[in-house]
Amino acid sequence: MAGSALLFSVAIMRFVQPSSALQWLVLLLTVHLQGRVSGAIWGGSGVIVGMKNYVGLQIAFVGIGSVLFSTLWRDLKAKTG
Repeated sequence: MAGSALLFSVAIMRFVQPSSALQWLVLLLTVHLQGRVSGAIWGGSGVIVGMKNYVGLQIAFVGIGSVLFSTLWRDLKAKTG
């Protein structure tokens, strides 16, 4: 379903003058699809990688994300809704 939405949004970009909202929509759909695919691959690799390494890397991802979020919070443009 996400693949068809991505193809539809790319097809619209060929015929319509791209507005900033449409470009953000295409970017959102692309990132969403890439996140789903990489999440499915990484989610199924727990047996191959080993659960100890798998959990360790997940905790590292959360730690890195938390550090980046807390240090870059001042530079974000939209702090509220």
